[in-house]
Amino acid sequence: MYDFIRSAVTVQVIAAAGGVVRPLNGCEVSQGEVLQAGVPATLTGRVQVVEYLRAFLSGRFGWETGNGLLIVSGAFGMFRKQVLLDIGGYADSLGEDMELTLRIHHRLADEKAPCRVITAVDALCWAQVPETLRDLKTQRVRWHRGLADALWRPRGMVLRPRYGTVGMAALPVFWAIELLGPVVELAGYGLLAAFLVTQGPSATALLVFAMAYLHGLTQSLTALVTEGRTYPSPEDPLLLAGACLLEPVLYRPLLALWRCEALLTMKRRPRWGTVTRSRLS
Repeated sequence: MYDFIRSAVTVQVIAAAGGVVRPLNGCEVSQGEVLQAGVPATLTGRVQVVEYLRAFLSGRFGWETGNGLLIVSGAFGMFRKQVLLDIGGYADSLGEDMELTLRIHHRLADEKAPCRVITAVDALCWAQVPETLRDLKTQRVRWHRGLADALWRPRGMVLRPRYGTVGMAALPVFWAIELLGPVVELAGYGLLAAFLVTQGPSATALLVFAMAYLHGLTQSLTALVTEGRTYPSPEDPLLLAGACLLEPVLYRPLLALWRCEALLTMKRRPRWGTVTRSRLS
């Protein structure tokens, strides 16, 4: 199987590649072409810009080292045709893009094929994001259910050395932090609130809050400084910096709540849901 790969074992062939995705909301668009990048008019849209900048900088690029990238985004990805045909293409899953990427890793590791899954850093795609809380909730509940399904199917890869970085690092981290992390996060908010109610404000509570807040803020501002050059208007970085300041206390708690709801309702009949899109020229 993969003779075309084995014929050049000194070269690592790209099995799949994902591009960089940025929110389209707020951009100037004409005839399907982005003439000038801009930030969304709503705070909901801006915090998603920050989230996307951070996710692709620290998440996708970071996991690519060691061939541990678990997802080629469904919005913007390319696959080597023969690899895709050999594994049967997309499956019936809410997290079809991640599920497909994991099956690629599984098959390539079993075949010991010298292939990689990468992020093409110079390939940029613009996609509309939800700007109402209702639409955002629909999307994120679906995403988290899809994440749970995609992680459950290849559970036999977890902590198996034969699957390299994917099995020994990426999958355990995604199980512990991406899938179950919202439960811990929401519990932390509850414990902090209970502590403040029963014990009153204290230096300990303030320190815990400050550490968590500054950790998230540092990640977001680093991503903004590194990747925010996409936005040419002098006002845009200031608007996004404001979103960075508000995101840890307004946006992330909501995401944690919705993700926990997704886990609690996993047995319900899966549905894609609808998200309102704006008409573009």
